[in-house]
Amino acid sequence: MDPLSQLHDIQMPAAMGWWPLAVGWYLLIALIVLLLVFGSWFFSRPKKRHLKREVLTLLDNADYAGVSTLLRRVALFQYPKENVAGLQGEAWLAFLDKTGKTTAFTQGQGRVLMTAPYQARPEKTDEALVEIVTQWIAVQEFS
Repeated sequence: MDPLSQLHDIQMPAAMGWWPLAVGWYLLIALIVLLLVFGSWFFSRPKKRHLKREVLTLLDNADYAGVSTLLRRVALFQYPKENVAGLQGEAWLAFLDKTGKTTAFTQGQGRVLMTAPYQARPEKTDEALVEIVTQWIAVQEFS
C-alpha cells in the first residue's frame, strides 16, 4: 500500500469572525463609555463660583427692579419652578427669608422690594439691600 495515498489536503481553519469580541475589547469599550460619561458630566455641570460671581456682578449695577428680577431668576434656577414662579408679595419675601435663613426680607430692609420696583423713577438701590441680597446669594448652593 502506498502511504502517500492516505494523505489529505491541508484544511485551513474557518476565517475568524469579529464577534464575539475578546475580553480586552470589552474592557476598552467599558473604559471609553466611562470616559464619555465622566467627561459629559464634568464639562456640562455649571461652574458654581463663576455663576455666583456673575450674579454678584449683575447685582452691582442693578436698580430696584433689576434686583427683584435677579432674585427671581436665581430662585427659579435654584428651586423647582412650581415653588417659585407664582410667589409674590409677602409670600415672595417669606420665601426669600426661608431660603436665605434670615428675616431681613420680611422684617428688614428687604421689604422695599414690595414697592420700589414699581415706582415711576426708582433710584439706585441702597447698600443695605445690596448687602441683604448678597448674603442671600451667598447662602445658595448653585448646584
